[in-house]
Amino acid sequence: MSWALPWVEMPSVSFHVTISGKTDADGFQYTGGSSQETRIVDINSDTTMEYMTIHSNSAGSYNHLNANGHKLVIGEGVNCTTKKANAYFTLAGGGYGTAADTASTDLTVRSGKWRTIYVGGYLADVTGQAKADISGCWVYQNIAPSYRGSLGSVDLKVSNTTVNSAVAGSAIYAGLSEIKATAAIAGDVTITLGENVSATVI
Repeated sequence: MSWALPWVEMPSVSFHVTISGKTDADGFQYTGGSSQETRIVDINSDTTMEYMTIHSNSAGSYNHLNANGHKLVIGEGVNCTTKKANAYFTLAGGGYGTAADTASTDLTVRSGKWRTIYVGGYLADVTGQAKADISGCWVYQNIAPSYRGSLGSVDLKVSNTTVNSAVAGSAIYAGLSEIKATAAIAGDVTITLGENVSATVI
C-alpha cells in the first residue's frame, strides 16, 4: 500500500485486525502532507501489525501512528524505514489532537524503529490507565507518557530496547536538555525496566 493522503483513517470494525506481509518487505509507505498535523495514520480498531515494512516517505521529521485507545500490537518482524534520516513514525497509544481523548490505552511493541513512543496520546488526554509493554525495538528520542496530554495513570514496561534519550515518567522531553511539557497524571506512574535497556530514566 502507498498512501499520499495527508491524514489516513484506517477502517473501524468490531473485530481484531491483523496486518502481516507475506515477506518482511511487504507493508505500506506513507508520504502525508507538508506539516506534522497532516502526516497522521489513525488506527480505529484493535490491530496487530507484524512481519512487514512501514516506510515513511515524508520529507518532514514528524509522522504519527496513533492507536486512538484501541489495542495495538506491533509484533515481531516489523521493519521501519525512512526517506529522511531518523524520521520514523511517532507511535502513540492514544490520539493525536486535543479532541481525540480516550478512556485508556493498551500498546505492545516487539520490533521496529520509532521516533518517540507515547504510552498515552500526543496532545489528547487519557482519562483512565495508559498501558504499554515495549521490548525488542529502537527509539530515536524518548518513551514517555504523552507529549502534552494528561493521563489517569501509567503502567509502562520496557526491556531489550535502546532509547537514544530518555524513558520519562512525568516530564516530556524532546532531548535531555529541553523540557517540552509536563503531563498531568492523576494516579500512579509505574515504570518497570527489564533487562538490556539503554536509556536515561527520569
